Amino acid sequence: MPYYKIVRSFLIVICLFLWRPVSAQLTTNAALLEFGDVQSGERDSLWLVISGTSEGKWEIENYFGPAFTVSDSIAPANGSAPDSILVYFSPTQNLEYHGVLLIRHRQPFATDLLAVIQLSGNGRFNDPYYATTFNLSEEALKLKLKDLIDGHVSLGYNSARNEMFMKIDNKKVNGRGAAQNTLEGVYTGKEAVGYSSRSDAQNRFNFNTEHTYPQGQFNKSEPMRSDLHHLFPTKVYANSERGNKPFGIVTNPSWQEGGSKSNNNYFEPRDQQKGPTARAMLYFLIRYKNYNGYVSNKNQQLLMDWARNFEPTAVEKRRNEDIFKVQKNRNPFVDHPEFLERIHNFIGPSEAPENYSYGLSSEDLLLRISSGGSQQLFAIANNGNVTVQVNSVNTAAGHLQIDSFDAAAAPGEAAVFYLSWDMNSAVLSDTLLLNLDNGDLVQVPVNVVLELGIEKAEAGNVSIYPVPASDYLEVRSRRPLERYLIAGADGKVLDSGLLSGLSGRISLKDLPQGFYLVRIGGRGFSFSRPLIIAR
Repeated sequence: MPYYKIVRSFLIVICLFLWRPVSAQLTTNAALLEFGDVQSGERDSLWLVISGTSEGKWEIENYFGPAFTVSDSIAPANGSAPDSILVYFSPTQNLEYHGVLLIRHRQPFATDLLAVIQLSGNGRFNDPYYATTFNLSEEALKLKLKDLIDGHVSLGYNSARNEMFMKIDNKKVNGRGAAQNTLEGVYTGKEAVGYSSRSDAQNRFNFNTEHTYPQGQFNKSEPMRSDLHHLFPTKVYANSERGNKPFGIVTNPSWQEGGSKSNNNYFEPRDQQKGPTARAMLYFLIRYKNYNGYVSNKNQQLLMDWARNFEPTAVEKRRNEDIFKVQKNRNPFVDHPEFLERIHNFIGPSEAPENYSYGLSSEDLLLRISSGGSQQLFAIANNGNVTVQVNSVNTAAGHLQIDSFDAAAAPGEAAVFYLSWDMNSAVLSDTLLLNLDNGDLVQVPVNVVLELGIEKAEAGNVSIYPVPASDYLEVRSRRPLERYLIAGADGKVLDSGLLSGLSGRISLKDLPQGFYLVRIGGRGFSFSRPLIIAR
């Protein structure tokens, strides 16, 4: 960096901080907030107590989405009284959750990180049927769901259809309020009203049974043929129109009724049936297999979209309960549609797409040098699903020191860096360079501010130059001068002497370049300011 830019950066920082003490010292009541077990759909909270002083405002950034949230606003930290902030945990899945809160102090030209708070909690489903699926995803979750729904009570085709026609889908019996036995065709919406038996509904009202996964694909074998989770009542002609056609979007229908459409290639159910159809197919793929490769990858993606976009209704949930009473197994995607977020492939081995994503605690770092030292935090928060590995850490100019750092950040966690400044350096800026395992080179500009116990003087009383200084320091004052003192950043006095009159020169030849505090005393006043010696 050209020398004039160094001087300009120094003057900008000094102008910001010269006339008032600035400190951002902070303590928190915990470095880790552990919520324990919380049922999905509910919310728990813990207090984060922040104590410290700052003339700016603390700023909290929350990583990892809506599971962890914080209070809407944070009061400016203008005193030493603690701020109590509620941190909320609202799980939607039965998973382990991890997150990071970064507490920062925002300045006009840069930001310093004050604390890294790790968050953890377990989401739990309130139904014990799915307890063994805790923290499972992709292929492991598929296998566990198959274990849960496998080996159900197979009623046989006739008994299963009797249950469906007379109880499960009979609006007089299933809580939908019909006065007579009433059956609705799932594709057309046409009803059979007043039938007396399954055969009466079939013969007099032209109803039959739709196998959502076509029974010709598995040779009408049991238990697939009588599994109620993929059987639905339908009008005969609509059933025939569907045939063995895969489900799809039909833009040029050759047949349509009640919102359902078909052509030579695809059958598209009406919107009321898209969700149940999709969940029935996904259940079948988990419970059995993709017979004859009937479901293509494109078709699978459409079914998953329908299952997400058309959520289970009260009618579908009641149907799932009624089937459970007779078959003793459930459709997981009716009970917990959120399982779809954890399975990306139903027709082959399932793996989550790699999401390599991270956030920085600051795009430009402010490093404070005070009598207490210069150590500063920096962090990389991993908000993806794979580990972020730090291959190497360097600095552009060598003035910034890396005291220690975490070599990796697991998903939902942060890699923390402890940085300090070379006190023998007279430069006020550097760049932190991080090489990550995905090939990214992260470059973070670092600026320095001096906080050496500066005292405010009356405006215009004293001038000190040059800035930065080299071999000497000129002092001029409107009031008679008496003495001077030069201390290191640690507060240790390194030189002192007498002054007289309204001006004086202080020799700096015996002091190495670096950061100092100079104190000027006169008749009825004293004045302190940072001093940088550069050669």
